[in-house]
Amino acid sequence: MGGIADLVIETDHEIILIDYKTFIGDSAQMQWKAKTFSGQLKLYMDILQQGFPGKKVRGGIYFVMKGVVFWMEDVVVEMAN
Repeated sequence: MGGIADLVIETDHEIILIDYKTFIGDSAQMQWKAKTFSGQLKLYMDILQQGFPGKKVRGGIYFVMKGVVFWMEDVVVEMAN
């Protein structure tokens, strides 16, 4: 899998990874869509954790058209087989 992280923020204590999506839907549809991208985001988070071993890594999917973020700790991660 290849890709580029949309936004990575480093603070004193954590790394925040944000993936932008332009999907428009209601809350349940956005939750489903976040779940479909969760595996990819989890891989990026794992890579960042290796690069920043002393920091917590948080990831979120930001639906820019709605102004809503789904944080990975709130989404059941689905990994591709």
